[in-house]
Amino acid sequence: MIKAWIALALISTSLISVASEKELRSINLIIKTPYNTPLNSSLYLTGEGESLCNWKPNCLRLRKIKNQLYKVNLVLIDRPKLLEFKITRGSWSEEACTQTGKVLPNYELMTNGGSVDYTITVENWCDLKANSLPQNIVELIDFKLSALGLKRNIKVYLPSTYKKFPQKRFPVIYMHDGQNALDPNTSAFGKEWGVDETIEEMIKRKQTDGFIVVAIPCHCRERNAEYNYFEKGDLYARSLVEDLIPSIDQKFRTINDRHGRFTMGSSMGALISFSILWEYPNVFKASAGLSFPAFAFDYFIFDVVEKFKVPGDTLFYLDHGGRGQDATYDESREMFLDLLQSQGVWPHQVVFQHFPYDGHNEVDWANRVHIPISFFNSILNYYSVTIE
Repeated sequence: MIKAWIALALISTSLISVASEKELRSINLIIKTPYNTPLNSSLYLTGEGESLCNWKPNCLRLRKIKNQLYKVNLVLIDRPKLLEFKITRGSWSEEACTQTGKVLPNYELMTNGGSVDYTITVENWCDLKANSLPQNIVELIDFKLSALGLKRNIKVYLPSTYKKFPQKRFPVIYMHDGQNALDPNTSAFGKEWGVDETIEEMIKRKQTDGFIVVAIPCHCRERNAEYNYFEKGDLYARSLVEDLIPSIDQKFRTINDRHGRFTMGSSMGALISFSILWEYPNVFKASAGLSFPAFAFDYFIFDVVEKFKVPGDTLFYLDHGGRGQDATYDESREMFLDLLQSQGVWPHQVVFQHFPYDGHNEVDWANRVHIPISFFNSILNYYSVTIE
């Protein structure tokens, strides 16, 4: 087995204690799985030593807490100081892989004694399709965003149902940080959102008829300015509304009214998603902001709330995790939701979800992006928006 260190998220360092050699070492593992994990899958831990069956692939079955979340408590009878293990769905052909299908080295944990909690995120499985740039992509080269005075290479993903049903029209999701949405070769740290893989899996599970995704890459040196409404964000928003949306509606079979238009992003991309919706509720029906940092840049998003009045059927999804950077978002998020309520926004207009084991990264966003997409799909169904 190949040995390598990986970064494992430590939930509670306060639980670590120095133990004697006679003390049993107890480890609580939380395993997060990707959306494409087959339904009703069983997960197993296997590894070095008697405690983990000496690499038998279906050794220790994990307890399923909820969808995509498993847990196991290890009491290490052989008390190794370095625990090596792998995660499988029961066989070596079904072990955990990277997003792009590469076999992972062994996970390694130092076991210093006492009780400690760790969280591990599975990116993909070796027997399932690896993330890659989809074939059904149309690229808009040097597309001009007039208000910004800049050009972008914009990728447009068309779902498999687009070609299969040539008379149908499709809803559109406009995604910020588009370089991270579809292609592992252009995404940060080689990790992508896997939006196309998620939509195709949702189509397979009959959870949606499909979405067109317009992936708008950031101008990385200007990202904070373009996603801050009071710097260049208003120009970015106007460029989308005046240039990009008319072009997309002309080139593709879209639902070309607000009920079929959505926008989504994470972190600063979450803030511009909200800002665009709040300024242009006549253009977009809803938006989604993952890892929503309401406090960013002196709470400018609060001024966006106060600047615009939106109709009562405009809808917004926001979320954040409970680890790392996201763990600091609770107070400002509560302040943000209170402000929305004081401005006359109805409770049903805003959906908030908290993911206690998630951090601020593309893999965690990829593993839950089906949730905001399902939110958009439920809006289509509620308003009986058809793709015929």
